[in-house]
Amino acid sequence: LLHRFPLAKGHFQRTLCLLLLPAAKAGWPFLVVAGLVGFNFGAAMVLYATQTADVYRAESFGRVYAFVSLSYGLSGTTGPFVGGLTYDLTGHYWPAALVAAGVASAGALFYLLMGGAVRRAASVQETTSE
Repeated sequence: LLHRFPLAKGHFQRTLCLLLLPAAKAGWPFLVVAGLVGFNFGAAMVLYATQTADVYRAESFGRVYAFVSLSYGLSGTTGPFVGGLTYDLTGHYWPAALVAAGVASAGALFYLLMGGAVRRAASVQETTSE
Protein backbone atom coordinates (compact mmCIF):
# COMPACT_ATOMS: atom_id res chain seq x y z
CA LEU A 1 0.00 0.00 0.00
CA LEU A 2 2.73 2.47 0.93
CA HIS A 3 4.49 2.14 -2.45
CA ARG A 4 1.46 3.88 -3.98
CA PHE A 5 1.66 6.68 -1.41
CA PRO A 6 5.29 7.82 -1.15
CA LEU A 7 4.46 10.81 1.04
CA ALA A 8 2.80 8.60 3.66
CA LYS A 9 5.76 6.24 3.51
CA GLY A 10 8.09 9.18 4.15
CA HIS A 11 6.01 10.29 7.13
CA PHE A 12 6.13 6.80 8.63
CA GLN A 13 9.91 6.64 8.09
CA ARG A 14 10.26 10.03 9.75
CA THR A 15 8.18 8.78 12.67
CA LEU A 16 10.52 5.83 13.17
CA CYS A 17 13.61 8.04 12.98
CA LEU A 18 12.14 10.56 15.41
CA LEU A 19 11.38 7.80 17.90
CA LEU A 20 14.95 6.51 17.59
CA LEU A 21 16.54 9.95 17.95
CA PRO A 22 16.31 10.36 21.76
CA ALA A 23 17.41 6.74 22.26
CA ALA A 24 20.65 7.44 20.37
CA LYS A 25 22.00 9.73 23.07
CA ALA A 26 25.44 10.63 21.69
CA GLY A 27 28.21 9.71 19.30
CA TRP A 28 27.76 7.84 16.04
CA PRO A 29 24.27 6.47 16.73
CA PHE A 30 22.99 10.00 17.29
CA LEU A 31 24.72 11.32 14.16
CA VAL A 32 23.34 8.51 12.02
CA VAL A 33 19.77 8.90 13.26
CA ALA A 34 19.93 12.73 13.09
CA GLY A 35 21.25 12.41 9.52
CA LEU A 36 18.37 10.10 8.60
CA VAL A 37 15.85 12.55 10.07
CA GLY A 38 17.40 15.42 8.11
CA PHE A 39 17.62 13.43 4.88
CA ASN A 40 14.02 12.28 5.22
CA PHE A 41 12.84 15.81 6.02
CA GLY A 42 14.69 17.27 3.03
CA ALA A 43 13.51 14.57 0.63
CA ALA A 44 9.90 15.27 1.56
CA MET A 45 9.93 18.65 -0.17
CA VAL A 46 10.38 16.95 -3.55
CA LEU A 47 7.46 14.66 -2.75
CA TYR A 48 5.29 17.61 -1.75
CA ALA A 49 5.88 19.23 -5.13
CA THR A 50 5.08 16.11 -7.14
CA GLN A 51 2.05 15.17 -5.07
CA THR A 52 0.69 18.72 -5.29
CA ALA A 53 1.20 18.69 -9.07
CA ASP A 54 -0.56 15.32 -9.32
CA VAL A 55 -3.64 16.50 -7.44
CA TYR A 56 -4.07 20.13 -8.49
CA ARG A 57 -4.32 21.46 -12.00
CA ALA A 58 -1.73 23.77 -13.49
CA GLU A 59 -3.79 26.91 -12.87
CA SER A 60 -4.00 26.20 -9.12
CA PHE A 61 -0.56 24.70 -8.58
CA GLY A 62 1.21 28.01 -7.82
CA ARG A 63 -1.25 29.06 -5.14
CA VAL A 64 -1.48 25.64 -3.54
CA TYR A 65 2.25 24.95 -3.62
CA ALA A 66 2.98 28.37 -2.12
CA PHE A 67 0.85 27.40 0.88
CA VAL A 68 2.55 23.99 1.09
CA SER A 69 5.99 25.59 0.93
CA LEU A 70 5.08 28.21 3.53
CA SER A 71 3.77 25.53 5.88
CA TYR A 72 6.89 23.45 5.36
CA GLY A 73 9.13 26.45 6.15
CA LEU A 74 7.09 27.34 9.21
CA SER A 75 7.46 23.84 10.61
CA GLY A 76 11.18 23.88 9.86
CA THR A 77 11.67 27.10 11.81
CA THR A 78 9.34 26.48 14.74
CA GLY A 79 10.21 22.81 15.29
CA PRO A 80 13.77 23.34 16.54
CA PHE A 81 12.66 26.21 18.77
CA VAL A 82 9.86 24.16 20.33
CA GLY A 83 12.19 21.17 20.71
CA GLY A 84 14.79 23.32 22.48
CA LEU A 85 12.16 24.90 24.70
CA THR A 86 10.83 21.45 25.58
CA TYR A 87 14.34 20.35 26.54
CA ASP A 88 14.81 23.48 28.66
CA LEU A 89 11.54 22.82 30.49
CA THR A 90 11.81 19.04 30.92
CA GLY A 91 15.50 18.22 30.60
CA HIS A 92 14.69 15.63 27.91
CA TYR A 93 14.10 15.53 24.17
CA TRP A 94 11.61 12.64 24.44
CA PRO A 95 8.49 14.83 24.73
CA ALA A 96 9.43 16.87 21.65
CA ALA A 97 10.35 13.73 19.68
CA LEU A 98 7.07 12.06 20.64
CA VAL A 99 5.04 15.09 19.57
CA ALA A 100 6.95 15.32 16.28
CA ALA A 101 6.49 11.58 15.69
CA GLY A 102 2.79 11.91 16.47
CA VAL A 103 2.40 14.77 14.01
CA ALA A 104 4.27 12.80 11.32
CA SER A 105 2.11 9.73 11.94
CA ALA A 106 -1.07 11.81 11.88
CA GLY A 107 0.04 13.35 8.59
CA ALA A 108 0.66 9.92 7.10
CA LEU A 109 -2.71 8.59 8.24
CA PHE A 110 -4.51 11.71 7.01
CA TYR A 111 -2.76 11.41 3.66
CA LEU A 112 -3.69 7.74 3.35
CA LEU A 113 -7.31 8.43 4.28
CA MET A 114 -7.69 11.54 2.12
CA GLY A 115 -5.30 10.68 -0.70
CA GLY A 116 -7.67 8.43 -2.58
CA ALA A 117 -10.58 10.85 -2.25
CA VAL A 118 -8.50 13.79 -3.44
CA ARG A 119 -7.18 11.83 -6.43
CA ARG A 120 -10.71 10.73 -7.38
CA ALA A 121 -11.96 14.31 -7.14
CA ALA A 122 -9.06 15.54 -9.28
CA SER A 123 -9.71 12.90 -11.96
CA VAL A 124 -13.43 13.75 -12.01
CA GLN A 125 -12.55 17.44 -12.37
CA GLU A 126 -10.22 16.64 -15.28
CA THR A 127 -12.84 14.58 -17.11
CA THR A 128 -15.56 17.19 -16.68
CA SER A 129 -13.34 20.00 -17.94
CA GLU A 130 -12.33 18.17 -21.14
